Amino acid sequence: WGTNSSGQLGLGDSAERTSPCVLPALPAPRAVCCGDYHSILISASGEVFSWGCGEHGQLGHGDTETCAAPRLLRSLAALR
Repeated sequence: WGTNSSGQLGLGDSAERTSPCVLPALPAPRAVCCGDYHSILISASGEVFSWGCGEHGQLGHGDTETCAAPRLLRSLAALR
């Protein structure tokens, strides 16, 4: 919950939330890291997802796009 100006909550939009929300359709997490403008999830099986502000390439998707919903980092799939 909180500010969501860059989609960093991963709910598919940029609306602010005042209470916790469940992210739909994500695998069980091993770890979650949340920054001011983006978030990362590592699943129990080792998949890595990122979302939020990507204007400097910080999401790892090979572009500078903002992503308001969790997106699999395909570049790391072979490292699992």
